[in-house]
Amino acid sequence: MSEDVEIIFRDVEKKLIRIITEMSYQKGRSTTFSTITAYAYVREKVTQKILQKITGFSRSTISNTLAKLVQDEVLVKQYNSESREYIYQIKGTLASILGASTANFDGYFSKIGDKLNEVESKLNQEGMKTKQGYENIQDFISKMKILMPAYEHVMKKYQIPKSSEKKVD
Repeated sequence: MSEDVEIIFRDVEKKLIRIITEMSYQKGRSTTFSTITAYAYVREKVTQKILQKITGFSRSTISNTLAKLVQDEVLVKQYNSESREYIYQIKGTLASILGASTANFDGYFSKIGDKLNEVESKLNQEGMKTKQGYENIQDFISKMKILMPAYEHVMKKYQIPKSSEKKVD
């Protein structure tokens, strides 16, 4: 490939990565998870070494993220005895990957609920009611406690099912 074509190809690849990353990020994944997932999808096979070179993430960040993606069954890990490296591949389609991202909403909502409860318990401590902004924070927490279950319900309703959950006619 000529140098000009390679530059154009890498530019297109980066734009595609950005689109996939934004789609995944909007479904509750961190930028790191989204970026690594996107590169694994676009490149089909990646190694930790390749990911470190193209993303600039640290080795430990990449290692931890890949382990979590394998655990979540987004990636499959295989050992290449010739190169002595692990090769990571996407398990499924882009739709199933994004579906796996939405599957993490349970944990996401749970964490938010826990944080709201933690903040609310701090607000209920003696002397907090006289602090500036108390009413605004209390109002926000009350509204979030009403909105969270509704939002969670909507997200679950429109979640892409995992391939193992799809009905066969």
